[in-house]
Amino acid sequence: MIHKLLTALRLMWEHRSVTAKFVTAGVARSALQASYIWMIKTFLERIVESAKTSGASAAALWAAAGLVFACWLGKSIADYFSKVFQAELGRRVELNLRLKVVRHLLRLSLGFFDRHSRGDIVEAAHRDTVSLRSLVDTSCTAMTAVITAAGLLYVAFRMNFALAIWGLVALPVATLPVMHIGAKILEASKKLRFHGVHIINLLMQILSGMRVVKAFRGEEREATACEESARQLLQAVLAVVRRRSLSGVIFDSLAGLGIVFVIVFGGMKIFAGALDWPSFVGFLLVLNTLFGPMRNFLHSYTVIKAQSVGLNRIDTLLRSKPEIKDEPGALPLKTAPHEIRFENVS
Repeated sequence: MIHKLLTALRLMWEHRSVTAKFVTAGVARSALQASYIWMIKTFLERIVESAKTSGASAAALWAAAGLVFACWLGKSIADYFSKVFQAELGRRVELNLRLKVVRHLLRLSLGFFDRHSRGDIVEAAHRDTVSLRSLVDTSCTAMTAVITAAGLLYVAFRMNFALAIWGLVALPVATLPVMHIGAKILEASKKLRFHGVHIINLLMQILSGMRVVKAFRGEEREATACEESARQLLQAVLAVVRRRSLSGVIFDSLAGLGIVFVIVFGGMKIFAGALDWPSFVGFLLVLNTLFGPMRNFLHSYTVIKAQSVGLNRIDTLLRSKPEIKDEPGALPLKTAPHEIRFENVS
């Protein structure tokens, strides 16, 4: 996965101005979200304190609520810009990579096209470049998740170190099964690409040989072949979806177990007078919010494993060398010849 992330970072670096805007928006969103949750906790504590002493002031309530709303609105605006810059970055990477693949294909010798099916070449030039855009999008999502989780983790441990440990203690257990599922996703993605290329080849053969198909009354035979190929493609898609969804079930189960631990041990602290209920409610809020970016990071891991097949195919294609090369010192042909002469030919 590290190699794939480094590849994504290299592609993002080619558009560093958009990347910088995306990172800035992501950091702002993370800071505002952490501030929003911290303000809610502080707001609840102040309300309880005011109620015990002189009574709550309506002006103070409106001021505190206004600050919370300002953070919420700022987070939403930062999230908007983060998504816009992420989409722009992914599309720029896809466009540049597709043009790069087309230019590279035009430089390759005819022998390359004899050895590779047209379906495989079309899949590489189109769908695999989309996979690279998805890789960049997913890497941006993972980056946003890490930044957001870091801010929320800081808030959680500042609120209550012991409860933060109990809330997160079950999550490392998910590492091994998720890594195993990631390997299965990669295997299923290879089958998915194979069946995708196969159905494209079938369609190209049918379209290029339509007169032959009609002449030999082969419509039903070709339709049956396409139907079987489409069925296998559907099974490959469902295999990837099932494995990715299973990783989400594992994470959610262990995250729920963390919530159970926090409720039990936090409740004991409240009974013992070692914890007040505003701090407890604030901690549950930050923990529940924290599971969102963590789940996004886990989802990004499974997506990156699925897109590895397209990345490997693009890498192999771009490393292909032309079989016919100019000799050192060869002069460029500035204008095309206007005629071909045969002299002293026998």
